[in-house]
Amino acid sequence: PGEDRAGSGSGALCRHGSQYSPGNASLLAALGACCDSRGEDDLAIDAYRKALKANPDNLQAITGLTFRYLSLGWNHPALTLLMPALKKFPNSAPLLILRGMIAFQTGQYGDAVNELETVQKLKPNDLSVLLPLIQSLEMSHQNPLALQTIQAAMSVVPDKTELYIQQGQVYKDMQQPDQAIKSLESALKLSHNNIQAQYLLGIALRSKGDINGASAEWAKVYTLDPKYSHVALLLGQARIAQGDAVLGQKLLNEYIAQNRDFQNVQRLSLTVLNLPNSPQAHTAIANYYMTIGSYARALAEYKEALRLNSGDSSARHGIRQALIKAGRNY
Repeated sequence: PGEDRAGSGSGALCRHGSQYSPGNASLLAALGACCDSRGEDDLAIDAYRKALKANPDNLQAITGLTFRYLSLGWNHPALTLLMPALKKFPNSAPLLILRGMIAFQTGQYGDAVNELETVQKLKPNDLSVLLPLIQSLEMSHQNPLALQTIQAAMSVVPDKTELYIQQGQVYKDMQQPDQAIKSLESALKLSHNNIQAQYLLGIALRSKGDINGASAEWAKVYTLDPKYSHVALLLGQARIAQGDAVLGQKLLNEYIAQNRDFQNVQRLSLTVLNLPNSPQAHTAIANYYMTIGSYARALAEYKEALRLNSGDSSARHGIRQALIKAGRNY
């Protein structure tokens, strides 16, 4: 989301809302959700924390802050916040979804399935439950059950785009390319430029030997986002197979550079995961986010480093630079 000018709309609320109701947990939690919707991770975290200081049992703040922690890879703080809340609210669907997300992120797919199946009974038609459940079933090698879950959801979910995509993914993994193509083409009829559907359709077409068709789909993906998944690699290989060795090699070189960046951020993220209370770890990944223009994430990391060590001058400097780059003065 774009930045609002000073004094206007939701931007003004995100900047000044907590000043007006410092003890109102509900309003502070709503403020956190507002900042979340604007992509201002640091302000969302600040607001949710203030809400929990005012009322430690505010479910919106617990849910919002846990999700924000998970999105940043701060799994230990997320668990520290989530587990006591689940003891107080054992049947809270949003909290159970978050516990399933943590299980999925840590590769405990069977546990994720168990958590999300429990939530599905409470919210049977909710895509925010169905999609991670289907993905967990797929990752735990329960593809027939994943297909059954998708088929059951088709009759109750109005927008079937994501279900068709997941169906295509499962069929692809089951090495049934004809069925995968049919599902992914159905998704693209509903959402013409869906980048995930185009990417998977390319893979399904390649598995049938249709290099030209696969190349055409990956070219669409590359145009939308040249860093999407492994598209530069796949398109490069396809171009070489089609006889364009120069363009193909250029794309492969591009992918090698992208993969180097990916390995770098993976290393930094793993350090934050293993050392959640290290200011240096948060500052290091913030510096990386600055280099790729992800200023909201950089701010969240710099602020966490400063919270952990109030004398961290490099974090203070980083915050000032990130605010300038983000066009913010707050």
